[in-house]
Amino acid sequence: MAACKAAQLESVINTQSEGVYTNIGEHGNKLSGGERQRICIARAIAKNAPLFLLDEAASALDGQNERAIIDFFDALKGVKTVISVTHKLKNAINADVVICMKNGRICETGTHENLLKADGYYAKLFSTTAQLNNAGQMHSFLLR
Repeated sequence: MAACKAAQLESVINTQSEGVYTNIGEHGNKLSGGERQRICIARAIAKNAPLFLLDEAASALDGQNERAIIDFFDALKGVKTVISVTHKLKNAINADVVICMKNGRICETGTHENLLKADGYYAKLFSTTAQLNNAGQMHSFLLR
């Protein structure tokens, strides 16, 4: 239950007729994408995993679940190693180190703030993403 609480699953569990013993279907098909994602997180917490490797962890989630997952991993800073691959540059803002790739190669590394100050490739991508989001045209940017 501590792992479920840490993964912000309490409200989900409390709405299920059989609590943590509820049948969630094959591959969790009776749950939302965010709920399935948080169950995976809870399992990793229960195993005391020293490393979390995330590949587009918040890509197909609604805003509320995306925020919950990002907040959870931000809270792990200094406690666990979290490696997150993302095309949503806003999800890289709080990272200790951002590794930016172009054409399959590392082109820049640093903190979000330092990369913006450097005004290189990352800064241009971030600026373009922000402009598109503000115009309502796009919610993520494919980093290539």
